Amino acid sequence: MKKLILLFLIANTLQNFSHAQVDWSTLGNNALDATDNFVGNTDGADLRFRTNNTERLTITGTNGWLGVNTMAPLSRFHLLDGNFLLEGPTIPGDNLFTGGSLPAYSGVRARLLWVDGRAAFRTGTASGTQWDLTNIGTHSVAMGFNCRASGAYSIAMGQKSTPVKTPPLFG
Repeated sequence: MKKLILLFLIANTLQNFSHAQVDWSTLGNNALDATDNFVGNTDGADLRFRTNNTERLTITGTNGWLGVNTMAPLSRFHLLDGNFLLEGPTIPGDNLFTGGSLPAYSGVRARLLWVDGRAAFRTGTASGTQWDLTNIGTHSVAMGFNCRASGAYSIAMGQKSTPVKTPPLFG
């Protein structure tokens, strides 16, 4: 009888080891399969992150909206009571990005865009090549519909506007 009980305990222990839940390590994890291993939940509940026991970040379970400093984001990205900083690479002088490629921003769609390699800002809609790499000048701004600011330090606003020349306005 003792052998039978011992055999049962050993078999039960081995079975539990084979189905053991793997915990996430605070020192990092390896050999993960992205299909099976993830941070999150499977029940549709909000995913919340805290520091100093204060909620800092929420990903809603119903629609995947991201809230920073809010538990109830009102849009896909909701930043409450805060500034934000978009920072590009540290490059001496005016030697900003001049070659290679940037991500494609083509297609008709309303956008808010910061191109860090050119220190350039765009907001509005471009229906053609107005915001392609060759039409994004360094330190330039374009706002509106189909505005093109391809020269360095150029500004274009309104509808289908393009600066005539790009001298400094002040100085």
